[in-house]
Amino acid sequence: MARMPSKPKGTGEISTVKAAEAPKMFTSGSGIITIPGLRTNTVKVLIVGTAPLITHKFSEKAESMILAKHMGEASRGREKKDPEANFMAARHRLKDGGDGFPAGGFKAAIASATGKEVGFAKTVAKGALRVIPDCPATNLIRILTPHEPVMRQDVVRNESGVVDIRHRPQFWPWGMLISVDFVPDLCSAQQVLQAVAMAGFRAGIGEWRPSSPKSLSGAWGTWRLAEPVEVEAFEDGRLFETEAFQADNVASETGSEYRQAAE
Repeated sequence: MARMPSKPKGTGEISTVKAAEAPKMFTSGSGIITIPGLRTNTVKVLIVGTAPLITHKFSEKAESMILAKHMGEASRGREKKDPEANFMAARHRLKDGGDGFPAGGFKAAIASATGKEVGFAKTVAKGALRVIPDCPATNLIRILTPHEPVMRQDVVRNESGVVDIRHRPQFWPWGMLISVDFVPDLCSAQQVLQAVAMAGFRAGIGEWRPSSPKSLSGAWGTWRLAEPVEVEAFEDGRLFETEAFQADNVASETGSEYRQAAE
């Protein structure tokens, strides 16, 4: 009888994946049970601003006024605007006095940019990523910039529809060194970097960013990933001396003149 040809290995067979072993438990003398912690990795990425960054911290004065209203205290009426005080109050300050931006806001930008383009969904990103602040006490990431921010004066429309004038800090040029913790079982380092890059183009951070829910014209607070030559310059303390940062700072000079006039 003719011998039947052998079946190719793996053809028509049902493969099974061995279940991951349960982590070993440790029980202390008092009965406290522990297991090894969640495995996470960290990536550091240097970003370079491609448009000015405008920050707007909710001032302590505004918080106290809202609290007083909720407590039924009499209103002191509308106070005169103090451009310089409003400008200073809108800055996020680290414990050492430097300027920063909320780590939570940066995570939100990254999560909003995830999807099929980067290989994992927003729902996964919300739980798989964590942006580590430079200052845990304030939850801020340091803003890298060669000089002090300048004051912007913008005409805005409040929730009530009333036109108002705001004075806020503008940083240009700027950059940040971002540390992102992620769960490697849910996403890869490459996907995290792609999400950060995508967020720099389509989301942004700060005021008048592309992802602002109330603006279709937002274009500021955007960034790109630093090039190798810029990373080397950053490590040598020369980031803002590279050709990429030799841009026209007309906006900064104009802001400085306005601040001097206000004083």
